[in-house]
Amino acid sequence: MCIRDRPKPQQPTVQDTDTVKGKGLTASVPAPTVDNTPQPTPVQQPTVKPDLKGKTVASRLSTAKQRQFFTLNPQFADLNTFLGKVERPSKESVVMTLSGPQGCGKSTAFFDMMNAFATSGYNVLHASLEEHPDSHLYEQKAIKYLSPEAQQRIIAPDYNKSNITQLLKDIEAADVIFIDSMKKLWQYLKNFDLDNDLRKKYNGKLFIIIFQLTSDGKMRGGSDAQYDGDIISFIKKETQFKDNYIYHDKNRFATQPIHTTNYNIASQSLVKEEQPEPTQTPTSLVFS
Repeated sequence: MCIRDRPKPQQPTVQDTDTVKGKGLTASVPAPTVDNTPQPTPVQQPTVKPDLKGKTVASRLSTAKQRQFFTLNPQFADLNTFLGKVERPSKESVVMTLSGPQGCGKSTAFFDMMNAFATSGYNVLHASLEEHPDSHLYEQKAIKYLSPEAQQRIIAPDYNKSNITQLLKDIEAADVIFIDSMKKLWQYLKNFDLDNDLRKKYNGKLFIIIFQLTSDGKMRGGSDAQYDGDIISFIKKETQFKDNYIYHDKNRFATQPIHTTNYNIASQSLVKEEQPEPTQTPTSLVFS
């Protein structure tokens, strides 16, 4: 047989892989098959939207509300302007603070405002913690500043350290609550918080509270009160008592610029701004 007539050796295939192992032969591996079958698009889960019904500003504005405000009788028009359009909220309450140096007229201002609110038909609670309500001093102020009608609508219990929790119960039946002073209330009720224990605890009340001043003229413990309070007022003590007046450092309910609504304690009226003297304009010129 000629060499050229010999049969050629058979090339290994993929099926021959096992038979060629160890024989120095390399098997050719076909390219992997690509699956071109379209894959399904993943389903996107719907976004859960929050329930905004009745919560948007638009829905709140579209809902008619019967708003109430603390309004004084016409004879107290100046005090009404001084306080502004104070809302009587359906939720939570309003806090006004009053501070001033000794002898400036804080108690006098309190009796003036108590008389105005009580005469206007509001139930007033006076927590007189600094001056006993049975004292001669209290009696003289009540006679001088409170109308007979106001005397009938103001209650002034004898609060002390042993029964101070009764004050928190009496607040429920009152519309306007005067507290003299916050310093004394803190002594009776440790860790008492103006915002959480008064303003947010009760609904539809107006709290007017006296704060003492520190030696440098700031509200004692008043950094939080000045932030949480709605109306922050101070008394300017002049040389003569008749010139002392209350002014606002902050008033969320002001209807006029607060620098134009200073309130004189003695006259129970707004302080009139001094008008500059008019300058005369000559109607003719005379030459000499």
